[in-house]
Amino acid sequence: MSNVDMLSILVRGVGGHGASPHLAIDPVVIAAKIVVDLQTIVSRESSPFDPAVITVGAIHGGTVGNIIPDQVQLELTVRSFGDEQRASLVQAIERTCWGTAIASGVPDSLLPVVTVRDMFTPALYNDPGLAAKTKQFLVDYLGESRVLDMEAQTIGEDFSRYGRQEPPIPSLMLRLGTARLADSSSMGDSNLPGLHSPLYLPDAEKAIPLGIDLMSKLVARISTSD
Repeated sequence: MSNVDMLSILVRGVGGHGASPHLAIDPVVIAAKIVVDLQTIVSRESSPFDPAVITVGAIHGGTVGNIIPDQVQLELTVRSFGDEQRASLVQAIERTCWGTAIASGVPDSLLPVVTVRDMFTPALYNDPGLAAKTKQFLVDYLGESRVLDMEAQTIGEDFSRYGRQEPPIPSLMLRLGTARLADSSSMGDSNLPGLHSPLYLPDAEKAIPLGIDLMSKLVARISTSD
C-alpha cells in the first residue's frame, strides 16, 4: 500500500466586483488552473513505472456569483510508494502552484501557501521472507484456491508503521475475506462492496472464528520456523 499525504493549498488573490475583473486578481481562476496543472505532475513528471496519485477532493471559495473573492482553499490527497517520490511530488505541487500564480500576476506577498498536513501514513512494505512463509501456511491450511496475491494499491494503512520501527520489525499484512457467499454469487466477486461502502455486510459468524484460528496457528508456525 502507498504513502498517504493530505495537503491544503491556500490560493490568494485580490478580491473585487465580478463586473470589473480587470481590477482584481481572481483566485478562483488561478485555483482552476492549478487543479488542471497538477494533473500533469503524474502524467509528465513521474515515471509510468512508479505509480502516483494527486487528487483534489475539495474546493472552497467565494460566497456569491458577482463577487471575486480574495482566496480559495484546495484540499488534496497525494499517494506515492517511495520516500524520494513522495518528496518530489510535494516539491512539484509547490512549484506548480507558485508558477501558476506568478503567471497570473499574483505578487510575491500573495503566492499560494502549500501545507502538508500532519496526517501522513507511510507506505506498507511486506517482508518477502515472512510473506513466503505465511502464504505457504495459508495454502496448506486453506487450499490454494482460497489464497490470493493482491496487487499494489494506492490506499493507506496505519499497520505500515510496524515495519518502520528501529530496530526493524519484519511485518506482513494480510486480508481475510468476509463477504457473504450469497452476495458474492449474486453480485460477482469484482462487484462486491468496496472500502467504506454502506452496502458492506460481513459474514461475521464465519469470518471471526476463521480469522482467530488462522492467526493463532500462523503465529505458532512462524515462531517455531527457522
